[in-house]
Amino acid sequence: MLGVLYAAIAPATIGQTTSAGGAATSPNGVLFQALDIRLEFLHTTVFYILYGMCVIVTFVAIERILFFSFARGHALRLERSLKPGVRSFDEVPKGLLNSRQPAALAIEELRARGVDIKSRGDLEDATDTAYIHAKYRLKQNMWLLDTIITAAPLLGLLGTILGIIDTFRTLAQSGISDPSAVSKGIGVALFATAIGIATALYALLFHNLFQAQMARILDIIRIILMRVGFVQTGGAH
Repeated sequence: MLGVLYAAIAPATIGQTTSAGGAATSPNGVLFQALDIRLEFLHTTVFYILYGMCVIVTFVAIERILFFSFARGHALRLERSLKPGVRSFDEVPKGLLNSRQPAALAIEELRARGVDIKSRGDLEDATDTAYIHAKYRLKQNMWLLDTIITAAPLLGLLGTILGIIDTFRTLAQSGISDPSAVSKGIGVALFATAIGIATALYALLFHNLFQAQMARILDIIRIILMRVGFVQTGGAH
């Protein structure tokens, strides 16, 4: 592999000219020197961004775990309170109805439109609207995980490309005097891809977990809204 790298940089080394001070410079030397600090800065920045993404995933995961745990527990209690046969909201604990959890907010929205419900079609429209709004509340902050799952591998690949470019720049300037340094540079460059893929997998694990939790909670909310519809019509009659 080192032989291939040497063959790639040999023309640049052979084509060097001597400056007035006696230092050898190549036609691309000025460009490499101009990119030197910038490449190192960009390569380091990619690593910091990936580390920041890991932190964001952790915070989002903790927040969503707590949110979905409370939301699911509240929805299950509300479903049990709205068991078949309930004809009035007076039979439901006020603490459950006054909560700010998605299930309670969906019921509140449906009850607020009760005076406008004149037919079964109106009831279905009101139920679907409340369900969509509940789904939107449950999906909050999930876009962060979606973005990180997509962006992390690409950022890792970008970091690898920048690292390899920096390694070739060093080889073109000084030649292959230390093979271990070349291997180290390439290893650091590939490490960016590994971190990017690991970050994406880390986010994907929580994303799939939360998708399953959200689907379960939405099923419970759908059942609750159907029972609320019966309570609405039962109270009207």
